[in-house]
Amino acid sequence: MRFMMALLASVYGLPSKGSTKASLKKKPCLKECGDVYKPVCGGDGSGKGNKSFGSECVLANYNCESGNSKYSKHT
Repeated sequence: MRFMMALLASVYGLPSKGSTKASLKKKPCLKECGDVYKPVCGGDGSGKGNKSFGSECVLANYNCESGNSKYSKHT
């Protein structure tokens, strides 16, 4: 039984195949948003890419993760 527990602990403790330490790290621009829910509408400037986000913090994290599309808050 102890052997099985040790085996399971070692298997689940290892990163999955193909992952690197860099991919396991959190991006430096990502912030903890907490449970604040103040919805904001954002757009990419084209008028076609409007999205709703749970808060301005979530919008900022989305921009950080996606990298290529920058959404800004509609006023």
